[in-house]
Amino acid sequence: MVGRTEGRRGITLVELLIVLVVLGILVAAAIPRLDRVRTRALGAALAADLYRLRLAQEQYVADGRPSYSTDLAELGFVPSEGVDLVVSEATQDGWSAVATSRRDPDVRCSVFHHLSAASGVWPAQQAGTVACARGQQPFGVPPSAPNPNNSIIR
Repeated sequence: MVGRTEGRRGITLVELLIVLVVLGILVAAAIPRLDRVRTRALGAALAADLYRLRLAQEQYVADGRPSYSTDLAELGFVPSEGVDLVVSEATQDGWSAVATSRRDPDVRCSVFHHLSAASGVWPAQQAGTVACARGQQPFGVPPSAPNPNNSIIR
């Protein structure tokens, strides 16, 4: 055995390459899962803002106003950091709103309440239920997000 010493220390280049390939495979498998978790977290933040908006709208009407409001400042509502929120319709019968994330503009959640004549806003399809989507692909609101259906609504 020419060139080999007894009790050699260290690793060979082949062993190092095998370790790097295995790590690359593990990272490649983890990235899509991390993206889904990030999307669901953004959806939870948007849904929480829509829940807070519902509370502000209900308080606004409970204070004797004749209809809901599209003006967030009038409602005393400030969206969370990184959230764009628009009340797209507000009447005496109900309202609808859409929240989008500045971090990922493809992620959006929406909700509508009590609108008899309006068709609501996508992705929300049932009154009082927050629905979220990334692009054209709906996804469930995480269970930890507040559910607007668990409240008294006029």
